[in-house]
Amino acid sequence: MKKCLMLPMVVWASGAFANPLPYSFIPKFGTQTGGESSDWALTCDNAGTCRADGYHSMQRDGWENGQEHAISMLLKRKAGHQKIEVFVNLRENPSSHTPDILTNKMPELFIGGVSYGKVKLSSEGIARLNDNQVAALLAQVSRSSLSVQFRVGKHRWILSDFGMTQVLKQMDKVQGFTGTKAALIQKGTKPVPTTTYTYPQLADKPLSLSFEKATTMTRQSKNGQKLIKLLRSPKNQAYQEIFSGCTVLATDKELSQFNNVDADDVNFSVISVAQDKKLVLGECLSGSRDMGQGAWLVNNDFTKIHQSIGDAITDIKNNQLSVERRAEGFGCFEYETWTWDGERFVQTYVGDSGQCYGFLGGAWQIPYKVIDVLGDKHDMEFVYKF
Repeated sequence: MKKCLMLPMVVWASGAFANPLPYSFIPKFGTQTGGESSDWALTCDNAGTCRADGYHSMQRDGWENGQEHAISMLLKRKAGHQKIEVFVNLRENPSSHTPDILTNKMPELFIGGVSYGKVKLSSEGIARLNDNQVAALLAQVSRSSLSVQFRVGKHRWILSDFGMTQVLKQMDKVQGFTGTKAALIQKGTKPVPTTTYTYPQLADKPLSLSFEKATTMTRQSKNGQKLIKLLRSPKNQAYQEIFSGCTVLATDKELSQFNNVDADDVNFSVISVAQDKKLVLGECLSGSRDMGQGAWLVNNDFTKIHQSIGDAITDIKNNQLSVERRAEGFGCFEYETWTWDGERFVQTYVGDSGQCYGFLGGAWQIPYKVIDVLGDKHDMEFVYKF
């Protein structure tokens, strides 16, 4: 049985999620003040597809001396499907001082000390396990300890199992597989769930956006001052919650006193997106870790806010606004996409790069929320693949 998720665009844009809800889970161990966090995490998106990603442990001695290297494994299962897809991402430890270990090599997979053949890596260092390798892995995931590693000569990529059982047990629970023959951890005789979901769809509208097409509007101009007053209004709840720290909305005194910025260098960019609507952008985030523009949809005379979009826009192209910003953790990123539907910008993607430690930029791009943009199929490829 397939359940297609189609939402009114106004409802979706307001923040409501489809059923099933996006879901994330990272086991916590020990006390709240001193406990370690799991090496595994679970993310389930709004079509019920769950992705469990695990990593190596940096607590091992081999990591410090360069004999062990970064590994991440991702287990993916769609709602209503019994099949598990398994991907692995291998990186070289910078402290090994032996570059190109993986170049033209096929690492060999060992589970419980037994070889299950080699894997062929893509140019990005990613491989998909074959059916026999997946079956061997799943046959042992419920054990109290699991040994999974890849080898090239003396070099090792050793997967941590710290938190794996808890994450896979939660994956079964969220997708309704607990107690069925298809469960990863707690098998039983209950009926296997068969309800599947598709991503909500958005019939987007063409729009030619670019920073190059924007018109500059100074903060000191009549319209600039009118817009600042509107955006900073006490009635504008979004200002208090999201935009109060935006550089472009600060007073000249605040810019000089706290930001050490020349007020003349901070302006708005304005792009007409409809006969009666303009997209306005202005600097919000500025620093060594994050750069981003605030984005608002307003009327032509800057007296009404149609939509407060976000404070971290990093790119605009065609009919989409994009966010790529650093998250907590080494080299981790968060991603968002907003797509024009002819009336407003709809949030059509939210995701991140997972826990990502040992992987600068992240091992994966893991979605939480996805709307299938009908005019742009290319952006969905990674969602279906990983």
